[in-house]
Amino acid sequence: DFLLHILSLKNRHGCDFLFACCIYLLNLGGEKLTRATTFCMLSSALGHREVMMSPFQMAIGPELIDEYGHVNYKNFPGLFEPAQDAFMAERGCSFDAIERHWALRSFVGKLVVSYKGQVFAGQTIRISTTVKPGMTSATYHQIMEGPDGIVAELELLVVFVGVSGKATPIPQELREILSEEQHMEVSDV
Repeated sequence: DFLLHILSLKNRHGCDFLFACCIYLLNLGGEKLTRATTFCMLSSALGHREVMMSPFQMAIGPELIDEYGHVNYKNFPGLFEPAQDAFMAERGCSFDAIERHWALRSFVGKLVVSYKGQVFAGQTIRISTTVKPGMTSATYHQIMEGPDGIVAELELLVVFVGVSGKATPIPQELREILSEEQHMEVSDV
C-alpha cells in the first residue's frame, strides 16, 4: 500500500522516488513537519549526504504580477535567485567569495524552470534549495511552494571556470562547503 501510494505521488507530481517519499511523509506529519525537515530526515536516513536542503521564504510583491493577475513566467528565475544566495550565505560563502578565494568564476550552463501552479501578489512562497556538486559544476535544484502547493521547480547548473576560461575541478574545500549539512563559518572565504 505504501509503495503504491508513493508511486501514485511520483506520477502525479512528476518527481523522483525520494521526493515522492518526502511528500508522503509531509502529508503524514500535517503542519508539524515542513517539506525541508521531511526531506532532510529522509535524505539523511538514506545516506544522501551530498544533497543539502535550505529553506527560504518571501512575500510576492505587486510588481511581479502580469495582466492575468499572477506572477509572470519571466519573473520566476529572479524569485529563485535570492534563495540560491541564502543557501550560499548559510555556508559562509558567496559566488563572489568563490571567485576571490579560488579564482573560480561561476557561469550558468543550464537553467530550466518547470511551472506547476500559480502564485499571486501578497502570497508567501517558500523555496527549498538542494545542491549536488559534480566534478566542475554544481547542480542546484529548487522547489517553490505557495499556499496551494508546488508552484515551480528550477534546475540550475553552475559551471566553475578558472583563469584559463575552461571548466575547472571544484576544490575539495569548496566541495565540502557546498555539501555541508550544518551551517558552516568559513572565515577566510
